[in-house]
Amino acid sequence: MAIIERTYGKESNVVIEEVLISSDSHVIEPEGLWKKQLPKEFQDRAPDYGGQRPNDTPGGAQDKNKRVAEMTADGVSAEVLYPTHGLKC
Repeated sequence: MAIIERTYGKESNVVIEEVLISSDSHVIEPEGLWKKQLPKEFQDRAPDYGGQRPNDTPGGAQDKNKRVAEMTADGVSAEVLYPTHGLKC
């Protein structure tokens, strides 16, 4: 029996017998999030960042299913996620 049961993400037969927690992972908000989601009266003050950087490989920093698949492949049970500056505000 595995210690942690996956509740979403790609199906996997990987059995986790130990708890490995990544303590330096990052989440990146989608490009344009602040311009699109803030009320119109605040959009002119919205930060203009987020999204994939030019040298980034598309992956789990923006997509929860990809993140869980990457965690499974690495044998990671849980993560501490650090936000971008925009998500800290």
